[in-house]
Amino acid sequence: MTHKIHGKEHDKYLDTPVTNTLHVDNKRTDTYLENGSVTKPFKTIQAAIDAVVSSSATNKYLIEISPGPYYSDPITINKVYVTFRSCGVQGARISGLITVTNPGSPTPEQITFVGLRISGGLICSASHIAINAIDCNITGSDWNINPTVPTDDEYLQVWGGLFYANCNLTNVYAYLMGGGYYSTFVAENKEFNINNADINTPFQVTLNGTVIASAYGNRAGSSNFILNVGATLNIDADTEGGSNVTVNPGATLNRTTKASNVNNDSSVTGVTVKDALEALKSSPGGVLKIETYTQDELLPNEEMVVNHSAPTLPHQVVTEIYGLASEVDETLDFDEVDRPNYYEEDDTKTDFRDGLLVLENTQVLSPYAHYHLNELSGTLVADCSGNNRNGTGYGLPTIIDGKLNKAKNFNPALAQYIGCGEIAAFEYSTLFSVEFWVRTTYAGGQHMVVCKMSNLSTEGYTGWQVALNNGQVNFLLRGGGLTRQIQRLSTTTTINDGNWHQIICTYDGSNTPTGLHIYVDSVLNDGATSGTTVLSILTERQFCIGSRNGGWLFTGDIDEVVIYKDKILNQSEVDFRYNSGSGRENVGYYDITKGWYVRTNTNQINTSSWQNIVQIDPITTEPAGTQIKFLVSLDNRVTWKKWNGATWDTVALANIDTQGNTAVELIALIKDDWDLLFVAGTLDIVASLKSTVEDYTPELDTIQIHCSPGYTRRLGDSKVSVTRISTTQHKIKNINTEPIYQMSITLIIP
Repeated sequence: MTHKIHGKEHDKYLDTPVTNTLHVDNKRTDTYLENGSVTKPFKTIQAAIDAVVSSSATNKYLIEISPGPYYSDPITINKVYVTFRSCGVQGARISGLITVTNPGSPTPEQITFVGLRISGGLICSASHIAINAIDCNITGSDWNINPTVPTDDEYLQVWGGLFYANCNLTNVYAYLMGGGYYSTFVAENKEFNINNADINTPFQVTLNGTVIASAYGNRAGSSNFILNVGATLNIDADTEGGSNVTVNPGATLNRTTKASNVNNDSSVTGVTVKDALEALKSSPGGVLKIETYTQDELLPNEEMVVNHSAPTLPHQVVTEIYGLASEVDETLDFDEVDRPNYYEEDDTKTDFRDGLLVLENTQVLSPYAHYHLNELSGTLVADCSGNNRNGTGYGLPTIIDGKLNKAKNFNPALAQYIGCGEIAAFEYSTLFSVEFWVRTTYAGGQHMVVCKMSNLSTEGYTGWQVALNNGQVNFLLRGGGLTRQIQRLSTTTTINDGNWHQIICTYDGSNTPTGLHIYVDSVLNDGATSGTTVLSILTERQFCIGSRNGGWLFTGDIDEVVIYKDKILNQSEVDFRYNSGSGRENVGYYDITKGWYVRTNTNQINTSSWQNIVQIDPITTEPAGTQIKFLVSLDNRVTWKKWNGATWDTVALANIDTQGNTAVELIALIKDDWDLLFVAGTLDIVASLKSTVEDYTPELDTIQIHCSPGYTRRLGDSKVSVTRISTTQHKIKNINTEPIYQMSITLIIP
């Protein structure tokens, strides 16, 4: 599909040949058939981008992204003509920073995001780039688009979805088409256009320089425009509502008003009511209808003065006023502060976390640092705990298939190890635990698995370490000299058999060797102890994986290194992490026995003034193996209803998991479908979250309810009072209980 913008054709969706489809799935490792060829999904989005080798606009690529855990790695897009599309219902989530570069390419190129949830921000300094966001939820991030060498090819286009971010645009043609925009935009030079957008929400646009902006066909009741010197804003007569516009010196606002003569079908537009009347003053007598817009909503008890200077008209009397009451968008949020407003079937099974309704993690261990060791290239070793304690690979440890996904192989001959900086500086009084998977056949002396210790005798080898010595585990704290140490050995069981083994070591802060414990494959494996007490074990040397500060290098494979501060893992937690020998990457898991529902309670929605429901739009993320089902009630929770494709059925709340509607089914319903159920009174919604995969939870972000308390209707003197001030002015006061943002004034011309 193509459309013309600024006189040029641009694709909305890329018409991508199947041979140019790439897949990203950071959980799937199996191969499958794609167009008769065996293929395997990329683990990261960046890897898929790197596989796109041509920047020619004739080679268009589609990268399909499987939903699941967040794709949090930074992404760099360099000279590609590509669409990123979610395979899931409500979108894969990209939380890493997206950087778009295009050094020196003269060919216009297009980057499109379809059905994704993007929260990590975007930076684009490239020239000749058009960026599309189609039906995406863009939240909590900055979008900065500023081509270094601007041309006439730079575009930002947003089609549908939500845009909840700060957006800075310089020398860019921007077009917002449909959808909801809760953002702050700063646009300088070029153009900024809004078309048929649902922006009846807090929304601000600042226009600088020679930018020309237009708003047409919108609900703009709560939008704010700030016009600075050189800027021009055009608001057409079809734009519903009165946007708040600040016009600073040197800026221009053009706003039209419709006027028509019902008797002779005359119709004109003008900037003001006066202009419209002047244009029709030569019309024969009859009924003139003038549609105008206030700069702000006319709130209850507010007044406005209508000027209608028309010297050749003998008399004007305002006889009727029609108002368009604001369309209502109710939103159910799931922030922690909203939790008391809901009823939870079991509050130990569901949680309100980071603005999302999710299943409760039944085991939350909150690691101090967590290294999956899954990196496929480079020297960065990412800390996935969220604490940003990243490491650096030295000597490029070899990437191998690990116990879980990928792991690292360490070869002392190549001086391979990972340094993580001055972290894990625990004193002997600090409780801590450390966990890893290891595989080796090395039968020699001591070699380090994880270590936070000086490698210099002059510093007394101060710190702590877990090493293997002749195949046995050695857990050691040392401080105050070589003779001041406490240590625990595993039993005579050795683990250098070439198989993967999980080791968990815990220390209780007691400064005694009996406070050290070792688990091998989830079984307590305490052997001999030695030493009495230590002095301070603090050191500024870095924490290393596979080495003691560059020495005592490890031989073998290491995977899934986790550090826990102020935490002693107990047996149940050790069993959880061991997972019957399968291990696990996640530090929590979810109850998979059934679905758990949450419904409205004190936040029940009052619909007594509504005439209909237009749409209910749940925003969800549902990884494979998870689901969210919905039911609605319009009779104060006496009965719960589901849509069966033709009408509404009553469903017992206990059967919501099998008989409830999906988010897709609810979103697809139109006003006519809701009319079969709607009765003014109350509205309740219940959502059930279920997972069959203990590592994943579905997420419910918001539920948006679109409705109308009334279409254009006569308000009458009981709702709006009209006072004639003079022959050229009338004062109108809103004595209704709800705001009015469009007025149609009928004047009788004798």
